Amino acid sequence: GTPVNAKVDEDDFVITDTTPQISKSENLGITTPNTDEGYTLSFDNTIKVFKGDATSSETNIYGDSTGLKSGGVEITYEVNGDTITGKAGTETVFTITLNKNAAGGSNDNYTYTQYKNIDHPVAGPATDNVNDDDITFEFGFNINDQGQKSSTQTFKVTVNDTMPVSGIKEVAVVEDSLSTTPANTFIISQENFKDGKIELSNDGGSTYTELATNG
Repeated sequence: GTPVNAKVDEDDFVITDTTPQISKSENLGITTPNTDEGYTLSFDNTIKVFKGDATSSETNIYGDSTGLKSGGVEITYEVNGDTITGKAGTETVFTITLNKNAAGGSNDNYTYTQYKNIDHPVAGPATDNVNDDDITFEFGFNINDQGQKSSTQTFKVTVNDTMPVSGIKEVAVVEDSLSTTPANTFIISQENFKDGKIELSNDGGSTYTELATNG
């Protein structure tokens, strides 16, 4: 069979969660004769990253030949059998696992889980699939059985960037109520603001104070 490609959307991160994550599973397209259970699944060491959607072949992500990044730190990949971990420094950005679920392979799948935002390239014309602000991974895996290894099968996981919401947003708070009152709690993510910062002015714009983040 043919593995099914996956797509995740960084807009699905719930930033109020203590450990935010997004996840997607898809079928590996495996069928084995006589409901064979003796095989194992493993990734090969080839990981490709493309700028654009699943049809793109552009590998120069940022136009400067540097590798994919998260928070400005280049992502490295640890391949361990049926699991790949993508890290930016010591921070885990994503994991992907091959799951052997039942004899015969029809339910075997993979699960991609992302924990941190990826630094997406600046989008260009929307009519060009290379410039749609997506990042697409291509992973290869093998089926191992009785000392034999299959040819490498591949699938792709596309990561869609968060979509900023522009325009005026009015928020009202009640000074006489507790700070824990739900109406007095609102969340702003700094990642889509200029230079990744949010600044407030209490004097009509003469001076600004940068808001601290929760890290």
